[in-house]
Amino acid sequence: MKKSMQKMWGYATWILVLAVSVLFITCSEVQAAAAPTDVLPIQNLKKGSKVTVKSSNKGVAKASFYDYKKSNVSWFDDDDNRIKYGVKLDIKKPGTTTITCIVEQGGATYRLSCKYVVEKYKNPLKSFKIGEFNYASEFKKDTLSGGDAFYGKVRSIADEARETDASGFTDVNEEKLNELFGEKVTIKVVPKKGQKIAKIYLVAGTFSSASKDKTIRNGTSISYKELMQYESIRIEVEDKAGYITELEMLLPEETDFIY
Repeated sequence: MKKSMQKMWGYATWILVLAVSVLFITCSEVQAAAAPTDVLPIQNLKKGSKVTVKSSNKGVAKASFYDYKKSNVSWFDDDDNRIKYGVKLDIKKPGTTTITCIVEQGGATYRLSCKYVVEKYKNPLKSFKIGEFNYASEFKKDTLSGGDAFYGKVRSIADEARETDASGFTDVNEEKLNELFGEKVTIKVVPKKGQKIAKIYLVAGTFSSASKDKTIRNGTSISYKELMQYESIRIEVEDKAGYITELEMLLPEETDFIY
């Protein structure tokens, strides 16, 4: 007999819609050399369950069952909970496909089908300023920026703190560097027409000095020193349909400029 998968894939439709949105922005252009991947979690699977997944259009996305025990890559949901089982999607190109997941367990069959749309990535930002410099072009082709332009700007500031003594030895005046890095700059993001800023936050990575993420308001003034305590800055942009595009720019560490 067939039953609803609501308890197994509780907010499946929402997950799919959100995942599509997140997917588009983390994969750059879908024609990129490295094929983007997404995993949609399946909840409450029991031992001995039989799971069948398929994609109606493999040219758009190929579907396979994801089991964390058999994978060397870990996936996490939006709440940073590890995904143990799910539907793995290997995205090939823009288009539409129907993802179907059938679970047989406990004498019952659970089935869910949902349309999955893949769109080509487009930069949603008109401008992204830290101080007077605009970094929106960092996201022209991809949602992830290595932050090279911002690194160069910070390097030029740090160079102002370098001093050369009478013997020709050059070193950093840390007191002056702290003063320069203590200068506050305004972070201002302007989306393109039809988009709005949903969230801006600083990400505390594994090796950053900050202990947790920090949400900031658009137009916030912050020092270079505080910025560099975080691993990256993320910007979530929402379109009229409610889809979220997540952009991320890596930030340099202050220690990069001391020596």
